[in-house]
Amino acid sequence: MAYVLACVMLLCIPTQAYAEMQLTSEAAVSLEATTAEIIFDKQAHEKHFPASMTKVMTGLLLMEHAKANERIVFSENALKQEKSNYMIEFQAGESVDRDTALYILMVLSANDMAYAIGEHIAGSEEAFAKMMTERAKELGANDTNFVTASGLHHPEHYSTAYDIALITREALKHDVLVKAMGTKSLDVTTSHQKKFIRNKGRAFENPHFFAAKTGFTDQAGNTLVEVDQVDGKRVINVVMQSKNPAYYEDMRNISSYAFSQLEKKVVLDKQSWRENVVFLDKQVKGTVEQSVELFVPKDKQPNITTEIKLVEKKNEDLYINGIKKGDVIGQLDVKNNGQIIQTVPVIATEAMIFEKTVGKVLSPGTSMIERISWAAGTAFVSVVLLIAIRRVFIVRKRMKRRPMKRRPIKRRPNSY
Repeated sequence: MAYVLACVMLLCIPTQAYAEMQLTSEAAVSLEATTAEIIFDKQAHEKHFPASMTKVMTGLLLMEHAKANERIVFSENALKQEKSNYMIEFQAGESVDRDTALYILMVLSANDMAYAIGEHIAGSEEAFAKMMTERAKELGANDTNFVTASGLHHPEHYSTAYDIALITREALKHDVLVKAMGTKSLDVTTSHQKKFIRNKGRAFENPHFFAAKTGFTDQAGNTLVEVDQVDGKRVINVVMQSKNPAYYEDMRNISSYAFSQLEKKVVLDKQSWRENVVFLDKQVKGTVEQSVELFVPKDKQPNITTEIKLVEKKNEDLYINGIKKGDVIGQLDVKNNGQIIQTVPVIATEAMIFEKTVGKVLSPGTSMIERISWAAGTAFVSVVLLIAIRRVFIVRKRMKRRPMKRRPIKRRPNSY
């Protein structure tokens, strides 16, 4: 009840007043999950040690480079990592499948598991850390450098609140990873044992909680990335260089503020969007299958652009089957600030048939007058061609019948 009352009070705080509130965390950010628009920012691009929030990237690379049936094996080096849990003890040679590895990584924040994942994917933690940094750059996390797979302290292992939010946004594309980040407890089975494990964090107490990853080292302090959602709104919040338990309160305050600042906007309207798509030099009218709506900050206008990708159709298929009303004729990428946020099908709003005759394409909607004119024109061209061919034939025949004139032979005088 106290938490609900606090949320209501926060929703009533004006934007400017809220922005001036003091947070315990030295750096924080809130992003709208779909568009990556910044809703709240406190030193979001300032570099700090991420601690175990690093494991979100480790889990992301595991999903991108390993199949579900692959086994991750614990090496002697993996078992030498600093312990971060005492619920389960692993042995050298013990193995787990990919999804079990994800749950152990996220629920227990197991450093030995992170190290084993790095070895499995890249052969060594050093090579894996390089992959992590390169992947971060691809996502726009340009102020991040990874040295370890676990987030254990290293002076050159750093990130920012904004970069961690971008990495987490990409992680949301993988359902298994997100589920692991949102699991409080479960039974896990390895090649050697079966154990019950649970997450002792307090993020689950937030009624808007969807997924999270905590972190802590002496140098990093408390860190937390949390995905919250309510009424269709989803935000990614990050706090860094904070203290326990104040960072949980910071997270709740940021989350409540972020939700209060979002409003739904239609960025692509099915009723008004129309586009012609060309097949065999004929324009086919199309519309989107559905409208696209986004939650965006109240004080910002989305920067929406679109790009159509045609559905490949063979010419012979078009001649035989044509295009029916309602057929998918393309895919429309809807972008915000150049990034794809949603892809929707483009469907034909009319039927179209294609005929090979003289390259002409007729629509079922072609009027009778147009069809008669086209037929007359085609007949006229055909008659002209026939007359021309007949004339050539007659001329050649006459030339064969005409007798050839012989030229007189000039005799040369005899020479003596």
